[in-house]
Amino acid sequence: MANAEPAQHSSATFQISIRFKLVVEVVVIVVVVVAVVVVVVVIAVVIIVAAAAAVAVAEAVAVAVSVECVVVVVVVVVVIVVIVVVVVAEAAAAIAAAAVAVAVSVAVVT
Repeated sequence: MANAEPAQHSSATFQISIRFKLVVEVVVIVVVVVAVVVVVVVIAVVIIVAAAAAVAVAEAVAVAVSVECVVVVVVVVVVIVVIVVVVVAEAAAAIAAAAVAVAVSVAVVT
């Protein structure tokens, strides 16, 4: 009878360990999903803003009659492209960081 108690204690500890592992994995998955959704929303907003800016640039080009206006339009287009590239790069970095966090947390838990 005395030998049964350590086995039960070990089994209970094992069950708690499994539950803790599952909770950690679920929390990590939820955090990663939320991060990806936020990144996708940010990218969508940037694309919408860039499209609106592109329409404004197209209107400016249609109205432009002097060299100075054309130069301004080109500069605006370049700035918009740089902003979009930077935001997409940051989004990719955030997704990569989330993937690394998941890999590390799963490796630590298991």
